[in-house]
Amino acid sequence: MIVPSSTSARRTAERKGEEVSEPIGEKSASETEPRPLYRIPIAGLAILEEVRARPQKEVLFHYTTRPGLLGILESKEFWASNARYLNDARELSTAEEIVFQRITDHDFAPDSPEANLFQAIKRSYHLLAPDFDAFVFSVSENDDLLSQWRAYSHAGDGYSIGIEVSGLVSLEDSGLVYLSRCYYSADDHQRLISVVIEDAVRRLNEGLSSGSPDAQKDALGAFMGGLQFVAPMIKHEKFAEEREWRIIVPFANVWSPGVCFRHSGRLLVPYVPIGFHGLTLIKQVRIGPTPHPDLEERATSGLLTLSGFPKAIIEVSKVPYRDW
Repeated sequence: MIVPSSTSARRTAERKGEEVSEPIGEKSASETEPRPLYRIPIAGLAILEEVRARPQKEVLFHYTTRPGLLGILESKEFWASNARYLNDARELSTAEEIVFQRITDHDFAPDSPEANLFQAIKRSYHLLAPDFDAFVFSVSENDDLLSQWRAYSHAGDGYSIGIEVSGLVSLEDSGLVYLSRCYYSADDHQRLISVVIEDAVRRLNEGLSSGSPDAQKDALGAFMGGLQFVAPMIKHEKFAEEREWRIIVPFANVWSPGVCFRHSGRLLVPYVPIGFHGLTLIKQVRIGPTPHPDLEERATSGLLTLSGFPKAIIEVSKVPYRDW
């Protein structure tokens, strides 16, 4: 199962599409409850419609090592890792840099409501940044890619696990996670950030027109919510060959209850478990380059059968790569 991140009440409200107050900001007069700087209006975020898409392929592939394969099949869980700890050193920061460049170079009058909103974002961001995380489980459209074997496997120890897209969509339908492709081009990056900024400005103006005293707070919430959704989707163009999709767990950070930690060899990596008990998601396993393809294929067949996936197809990599 997915363990609720931050507070249970806040996550429950988000999944129902309700407005949620972030417990960050100045103390109230009683000094017992924090006065929220913003609220995230999950329902109706423009970026959700902008990125809503489904893969054309029926199966997507997760590259891993032997311990990863065994862990997934035995636990019936995918592990969504904190995006800041992945192999792209600019995870999340690329989106942040684009945003702050855009709100610094805006064309609004200095004392306009829009300019004041952007100033509020800049002033409050140092308070919000510690909570700005996302957890992702990565899959690729390609099941036998040399760069993936090099990046995510070891000598004679690699697998790409074929996961049924309809099953991933069913996880998304639970309201706990979100499935999205990654975007690699600078034009796409600017377009997605524009959607987030324009949505916040629209909400600000609508709030001001209706006389809402929380117009700026609600606009700030829309901005932060949109940014937290879109940041894990923005990747450097050099990773485009991966054709990556992601199951994203937004609005969680390393301090959220239920976050787990694993040893990666060089870092302690936070992750969130995503359970798929009762779902026959595993449709294929491709064995990576290995000096023992026949033995690997035999053992993998037994493992899949005994793990509840007897119909899963087993293939061996055709990449002529030797790393042993």
